[in-house]
Amino acid sequence: MGKTLNKIIFIIGFIFGIGCAFSFAAPACAFAAVCEVTTSDGQTVGFDTFNQGWAYTCYKSSSNKNTTTVFKLLSDWESWTSKGKHSMNGSNYSHSKYDLGVDVKRKDVPGLDDSKSKVDCFDDGFIWVPHDKSITIDLNGHNINRQRGNDQTDDGEVINVSSGAVLTIKDSNPNRQQTLYGYDVKGGAIMGGASEDGAGGIHIKNKATLIVEGCNICGNQTNDHGGAIKLEGKKSKLVMNNSTVFANKTRDAKSNTNGGAIYCDGGTATITKTTFIGNESEDYGGAIFSDEGNVNLTVTNCVFQNNYCRDSGGAIYMDAGKLEMSECEFLGNSSGDDGGGIYIDGEEGTVIRNCQFKSNYAKDSGGAIYVYDDYVSLLDCIIKNNSAGKDGGGIYVDGKYRISIQGVMEVCDNTASHGRADDLYLEDAKENATVYSGGLMDGSKVGIRTGGDDPKLKNVTKQEVEEYFFTNSGSFSSTKNSEKNESYYASVFAIGNRFVIVLVTILVAAFLVAGAVVVRRIRSR
Repeated sequence: MGKTLNKIIFIIGFIFGIGCAFSFAAPACAFAAVCEVTTSDGQTVGFDTFNQGWAYTCYKSSSNKNTTTVFKLLSDWESWTSKGKHSMNGSNYSHSKYDLGVDVKRKDVPGLDDSKSKVDCFDDGFIWVPHDKSITIDLNGHNINRQRGNDQTDDGEVINVSSGAVLTIKDSNPNRQQTLYGYDVKGGAIMGGASEDGAGGIHIKNKATLIVEGCNICGNQTNDHGGAIKLEGKKSKLVMNNSTVFANKTRDAKSNTNGGAIYCDGGTATITKTTFIGNESEDYGGAIFSDEGNVNLTVTNCVFQNNYCRDSGGAIYMDAGKLEMSECEFLGNSSGDDGGGIYIDGEEGTVIRNCQFKSNYAKDSGGAIYVYDDYVSLLDCIIKNNSAGKDGGGIYVDGKYRISIQGVMEVCDNTASHGRADDLYLEDAKENATVYSGGLMDGSKVGIRTGGDDPKLKNVTKQEVEEYFFTNSGSFSSTKNSEKNESYYASVFAIGNRFVIVLVTILVAAFLVAGAVVVRRIRSR
């Protein structure tokens, strides 16, 4: 029995010793698999390997250009932080880029056959999705970390999506629990970018598409626009679902730096079931900024919490474009100027439906919402316990503009300077600042105050005035149905309700056809 035990101990010790020997003898450039590379046609084409961080990818090119190459992470990717030029494909770059589609031969990479492999080195570089390529990155619970900290540089983003390319980022194993930038989260993350000339995290070029499904994007920053994501050009596209975007920011620069999380300069952005928390903008739009251009922004079932900007639009600033928002929450956002929750300064139409604004703050005016646009409609919203340093603790409407409210609206318990009640503030009622009723319902409670004449209401019934409105100061000046068509346009057509428009058009056409038939029959008699 003793001899048998000694043999077992000897064998275990021998195996352990060999393992240690190989471990200590392994060269510094030893490779370890970081991701599996496959194509959408079912072909496994290789494994990505790394050395001290970003590394050498080796995989065979798929002959079918219509296939999507999938990179599934098997461990975290972390960039080198060394600097210097790196020659790729005959060109020099101040920082390397990890090319997910271009053949690059590297004879100085040990263990790789240049004639059969695609390889690239990531020495403090960004991931580049080439023109017209379709790439999927599966985080698989792991992180892609550029590791730039506060050291901003040209091309300092984590990922760059070229024109015509389609990048999908997903997480097939979102159960990993980790603490990133002070937040407890689940799943992998895109993080650590710091740029001077583009997005901090992901830069989407014109005609490119980014799809984000169930991921974290955090800890990125830029001196330009878009701490996490920059959507560039009228044909660019962003689709984001079930994700968390947090602790991203734009930093001080000589010119404005807008959109702490997302900056839209044209294109289409559809965002669903996503949380924006703790993002900051040095200037406008703590979480999202929509710039001049044909932007279509749709936000559904999202949470905006504790975002901040030094100027206006603590969570969202709409400088141009169309915004359709529903079932969202704005909690604890703040701005150093106007619009603690949202600042609206566009002409394409804004609809906010079934949303809640609570505990938001503007140092100047519009604790929850600041309106500087004629086509703003609020439907079934709760706007409570917000505050402003000057006027409009809940909503501030500029003297030249109007706002439409509809459904069950609660705009109450908001405060402004010196703690006075100030729910919906009309800057100067003797101009155009007006509240339109598109049809309020039981449960509505709307407090109104004005800086000039009595509050101006239009398309409002006597019952609505008596049951749903109250004044924070002064009395009411109402116009009964005299501008019913105009207010109907403001509350229905301007919100992009194409179904209503099409339905009315069909009914009118049907009526005209029926009338023509009747007239023809009468004449035939």
